[in-house]
Amino acid sequence: LWNCQSFESPEEQASEALEQLESLVSRIDLQAADYNQEEWAVADSLFGVYLAESSRDDGQYLTEEQKKTLGKLSGKYAAIRIQHSAKLIEDQLEEAGIWLEGFVEGVLEEMNSEEDQ
Repeated sequence: LWNCQSFESPEEQASEALEQLESLVSRIDLQAADYNQEEWAVADSLFGVYLAESSRDDGQYLTEEQKKTLGKLSGKYAAIRIQHSAKLIEDQLEEAGIWLEGFVEGVLEEMNSEEDQ
């Protein structure tokens, strides 16, 4: 297939990928509270693709300012990810706690009914 990007210089491709990464991180920052595990998997994949493309060949096609921006975006994404991963874990633990409470009640009820017989 013919790729229009082949006409872009490596610097333009890296710059465009950095812009996509910046847009992605901004969008995730706004919507992260509503993300579920599947949406995080997609976000992680996209982040990885844009990060790899913008920093390919050890970032030689980026200016110093762009490299700094890339580092800042990586840090921001990591912070967002950690913050919301903790929330997902908290929610999962809450669900597990509810299940465990029901489990214990079931065991105790069964044990009490055995004693009554």
